Formats: sequence, C-alpha cells, structure tokens
Amino acid sequence: MVVKVSVEKVGFHFDLPFLYVVPKNLETKINVGSRVFVPFGKGNAKRSAFVLEFANNCEEKKLKEVIDLADKIVLPLRFLKLAKWMSERYFCSIYEASVACLSCGKTVGTDVFSNLLDLKISCNNNKEKTIFSPAQACTYDKLANWFKDETKKPALLYGVTGSGKTKVYLEIASMALERGENVLFMVPEISLISQASVVFEKRFGKEKIAFFHSGLKPKSRREEWYKVKIGVAKIAIGTRSAVFAPFEKIGLTIIDEEQEPTYKSDSKPRFHAREAANFLCRHDNGKLLLVSATPSVEVFYSAMKGSIFLVKLTQRYGNASFSKPEIIDMRKTHMLSEMLSLRLIEILSENLNNKKKSIFLLDRRGFHTLVRCAFCGNVLICPNCNITLSAHYKKILLENSQIVQNSGKLLCHCCGYSEIIPKICPSCGKNKIRFTGTGTQKLEDEIKKFIPSARCLRVDADTTVSKESYKKMFEDFRNNKYDIMLGTRMVAKGLDFENVNLIGILCADHALYGQYHKSYERAFSLIAQVTGRSGRGESHLKCASLIQTFSPYNNIIELASKQDYDNFFKNEIILRKKLLYPPFSDICLIGFTGTNEQKTEISCKFFCEILKFEAKNSFSELPLRILSPTPAIIKKAFNKFRYKIILKCKNNKIFREFILKSMKTYEKTRKIENFEIASGIKNSVSIFIDINPESLF
Repeated sequence: MVVKVSVEKVGFHFDLPFLYVVPKNLETKINVGSRVFVPFGKGNAKRSAFVLEFANNCEEKKLKEVIDLADKIVLPLRFLKLAKWMSERYFCSIYEASVACLSCGKTVGTDVFSNLLDLKISCNNNKEKTIFSPAQACTYDKLANWFKDETKKPALLYGVTGSGKTKVYLEIASMALERGENVLFMVPEISLISQASVVFEKRFGKEKIAFFHSGLKPKSRREEWYKVKIGVAKIAIGTRSAVFAPFEKIGLTIIDEEQEPTYKSDSKPRFHAREAANFLCRHDNGKLLLVSATPSVEVFYSAMKGSIFLVKLTQRYGNASFSKPEIIDMRKTHMLSEMLSLRLIEILSENLNNKKKSIFLLDRRGFHTLVRCAFCGNVLICPNCNITLSAHYKKILLENSQIVQNSGKLLCHCCGYSEIIPKICPSCGKNKIRFTGTGTQKLEDEIKKFIPSARCLRVDADTTVSKESYKKMFEDFRNNKYDIMLGTRMVAKGLDFENVNLIGILCADHALYGQYHKSYERAFSLIAQVTGRSGRGESHLKCASLIQTFSPYNNIIELASKQDYDNFFKNEIILRKKLLYPPFSDICLIGFTGTNEQKTEISCKFFCEILKFEAKNSFSELPLRILSPTPAIIKKAFNKFRYKIILKCKNNKIFREFILKSMKTYEKTRKIENFEIASGIKNSVSIFIDINPESLF
C-alpha cells in the first residue's frame, strides 16, 4: 500500500505529494488525514507528515517506508480539503495548513475523554418569546428567510451600534440548533469572549458550549476540542482559531465585528478566518452570517454588488439614543494636561455628579511614550527593534496607605524587551533624561489628579493577562464598582454597558495617519465603535461623545462621530478604485527578514528583478503592478531587519503560478539580466508571502 503525504519543513513552492510505502503492521491503522513519521531527504531525517490520499498502481520497490503513526488524531476530510485550499490561496504548505486545522495539536488522555462522555447533554433552548422592536422583527424575518433558503450566499447584518443585532442573530442560531445543526460564533478579541459566553449560556445552556482561544491552558484546550469532537458541544465560541473547531459540519457560522484585523493571521499560515469560514460553509452547505456596525470596505462592496445578502438595522433598540458628538480642537482649547482638556473634565464632572459612567479611549499604553536626553537629543530605542521604548511604572502601597510609583522600567511594545529607566543618558552621560507623551497609565493618574473621587478602571495589555481578567473587570464596571473605564482599543468594540453617558476619545489623530490603505477605514471604525458604547439601556439623560484632535476638520472624524458609514463608504470606495486597492485588486506582500541588513536588502532587490523578468518573459498577459522594494514600516524587529515588495494583483491561478515560478527561479539562480547576487546571501534571508495583509509589515 502506497500513500501520498505532505511533509513538514518544505517550502510551499516545493510542496509536492511524496510517495511512501505503508508497512504491513500499519496498513489497518493509517487513514487519509493521519499524521505519520517518514524518512525524508538524503539523510533520511525523521519528519512529520499528513497522509493526503492512497496511491494506487505505484511501484513500491524504490520507495521509502512510513516509520510510524505520529498520533491517533485523524484530520477530517473537510479540514484536509480546507488545508489544500489554504495552501494555494495563502502560499503555505499543506502541512502548515493542516497543523493549523488541528486546534489542540496534541492527544488527550482517555480519562478526559471518558469524563466528557459521561456529561449529560443539556438541550435547553430558552423558549421565552423574544421581544423585537419593529425594526428588529423586519430584520429577523429577512434573515430567517435567507437561512431557510438553499442559497450558499453569505449574509451581512449591518446594524448601527446599539441596534440590537445580538437578539437577532441569537434567534437565527436558535433556528440552526432546532434543526440539529452546529453553530460557530466568532469574536475578534479574547476580551469579548466573556460577554459572548454570558449571552449564549443564558439562552442555550452552559454544557453544550465549547470555547476556543489562545488564553486556554493546554488541558482545557484539549477538553474543549473533544467536547466538540464527540458531540457534547453544539456551539463553539472563540477567536480566529475557532474556525477549526472539529465539527463534522456546521449549519451556521456567525462572525461578529467582521471588520476587525485580528481575524487575519500574521504568521504561517497567513489565513483570514472569514475566508476560511466561507470555504467550510460552502463545503458543509451551511450559512455564514457576518455582523458589523462598520463593515470592512471589501465586504460592504460585495454586499452592494449582490454577492452577499445585505440586511440593515438602522435604528437603536428601545430608548437608546446616539451620543451628541463634540469635536474639540486641541490646538485652541484650554488643555489642563497633554491629553485632558478643560472641557472634557467639566463634562466628566457633570457626568459623575449624575451617577453616570464614562469610557475613555487612548490607544497608547504605558506612562510616558517617549524618553529622550534633553542635552544630546538621544532617544532611547529598543536594541532589538527600531521603535522607541515606553516608560511603565508599578504602584507601591506604603505603610501610611500612600500610593507612590517605583522606579519603573522601559518596555518595548514590539518584542517585550525591558530595562530599568536610566538616570543618566547612555549616549552622553548627562543627567538630562526627560519624559514626554501620555499613555493609559499616565492618563489614569491625571484623571485622579483633577477628580480625586473618580473610580477608574484601566483596561490595556498591562492590566489584562487572561480571559478571567477581562471577565472580572467588565463585571465590576457593569456592577458600578467603577465610574470610568479607560483603555486602548480593547474598550472600543463589542462591549454592551448600560448607564454610559460619556465617551472621550483622546487624540483621535493616532488612528488617522497609518501607512496603509486601510488607515481611514480603521480610524472610522474605531471612532464610530467607541462612540457607540454610550446611550444604551433606559437612560433618558443626554449623552455625549467628546473627540479631541489636532485635525478637527478631518472628514473621517466628522463622519465617524455621526455614525455615517454610508457616506464614508461612498468616499472611500472612490479612493480605492482610483488607487487600485482592494476590493479592486488584491495586495500581495513579499517580506524579507534577516540578521544582516545589507544581505536582506540585496535579496529583496534581487527578487524584485526576478519578478520583473518573469512578468515580462513568461506572464506578459498577467495584470500586475510591482512596487519598488522598500524597508518595512518597522525596519528592524526581534533583532531582524525587514524589507518588502508590494504587488497589486488578482490572486487567481495564473498569479499563483507566477509567484511559484519566481520563487523557484530565486532558489536556483544567482543572476538575472544585470543583477547578480553573491553566493550564500540568500541562505541567510527568510522570505514569506502574505495576501491582503492587515498591516504593511
């Protein structure tokens, strides 16, 4: 018996099915999807591999034998098909994609398996009649008809913040469960899992729900995996990795906040969960429901064209009202500190006096964001990355109950490098170290300085270390233990709190000026989403959104403050078309990383010449734009230098053949026309390919 396998540690451009003979003692144990060990290469190195298929009528004499089974887990056929599709679309090997499909990656003891079998599957589906507003009822009817229809077309539930989208998609999920189908619900951040779990457990019961996210410990991850595998769990809730929950098939997949960049993986395989979910839904004859108040431009464009079924929910639920936006010009207003205006403190004080809550967004963590020498001008930079170090402090409670800051540390927000804050400049030796810039930690202190009675809850990467951290923080805020929740973009999306009457966005400019075509989309979404956190519940007091900016007349800020997505989209889609950005093309980023900057740059330029050569001589009919090689936005990270090439293209079969041929030419040749590369340079540089990345590296 002969099998075709995909072997680990093989570049995608050489990822061929390799033939191996199955020894007699393994013939009854190996299936399609099994993970096995095989001897590979001239040295017969022991490598892991996935069995893709059985090969008939093959000559066995010259073939090597499979060594053994790697484990007992068999990759289901639906995931094997997904892995093959991912390898083509995202330029990774089938093995890399297959490993991603195994959410737990390890086997689990039989004791855990037996314990799960003993669980009683609770089939309670809260039958209390859901009370819809007229707008919700109309939206639900449309989605219910779509769900019952045989079409494989995805749907987009586009509803303004606070419109009650959750009630609607819970009813659709209930329809799927009543038909005996499985449901997958995805959120973009771990911070949103606790809120989703409360909503789904209340409606459908705790026992039939499994969770998938990076915050789980290995044992818990394996238990959740098996709950789905053996049919105990009918609902999976999680982040990006939840798309690989081991259901036999899925009847309904719901992706909440579908526009969020975290649904795209930034490491191999560089897949997008929305696209992977769509593939599986088509394979399973299931339904894909996308949900957002600020849809991604690509998805909304597809909806406008009719490729996605569009359902709108334009009214807020119940007595909820939109906050009144007020844009504060930081150039002209009276600023009490770098981030706090007099106007903001006045409105905050009034809100606190009315026993109402507030949410503040500042998308920079730490205390000070820039440390420099006032004498020589030296800025303290991370030795591993070319980004500035931020100052972080820890608070110490003294015996007299006084809180002070300790000496603190400088921290790199890229690689995590830290060092004690120096008292003298490491460059010139002068005692002229100065601190500027405000992060969430300093903002918390400044608010307490001006309003000592304010009870502040800070939510950022420094205060949240697990799913339980988020859960406790949000419960405390909901239960009125805090007056103000301030933080990074963690506080901007998906959260539902009553009694919040003030939103403060501090320095909205941070989101506007990124070096990518999605910068405006991200800025609009962030501002619109966070302003939508207020005015919920039964509050009848007027609510406000204060947006502090140095660009008060910026069109994006104005439209976002008014929740005017439709006009934002009209402007943005014109710009995208003129500049040939998605959805009118795909973006292919080819990245180069190496410890030597010169070798990395030379390799990048050499590959660019190969692309031009192949495009001219072998793919002259391929629509393509190749941009010149440039350093990455963060030129050095994790002690490696980074360069990139950007291509505007259509990610179709011909384009993928073009990339594969270019990669093979790069591997085999040292000279293209007038460009020659020295021997050994390429071996020290790594290359990766990312289709439609969420950041430009």
